Amino acid sequence: MFCNQCGAVIENSARFCSACGNSVVSAQSNASPPGASWNSAPGGFHPNGNSQSFAQGKSKYLALVFSLIIVGLGQFYNGDFKKGVFMLVGAVLGGMISLSALWWVMALWSALDAYQVANGTKPLWK
Repeated sequence: MFCNQCGAVIENSARFCSACGNSVVSAQSNASPPGASWNSAPGGFHPNGNSQSFAQGKSKYLALVFSLIIVGLGQFYNGDFKKGVFMLVGAVLGGMISLSALWWVMALWSALDAYQVANGTKPLWK
């Protein structure tokens, strides 16, 4: 059976999806979700039919705290290395150019993005 929210494979007797915590509807079928396509990320199918990769099994709060400590560290934790490097370099260079104003913008973006990616609401930059 597949979760209606995230498309993860779940047991027939499950009441909640182990990947996203969504409540499982008993009328779900064992067929793949409508419009689903194979995803390269662990978990396989994605309900939107795209081939984007999503973070799997990451704590959204830990990702948020890591990004608050060092800009981009939450992205590294999520496995989003390209975005982590971009944010870290952008924060350092932007902070030097703008006398720290752009550093704060990048820090806020990094923290919010790390939380959303770990939560599964935004895809990784693969």
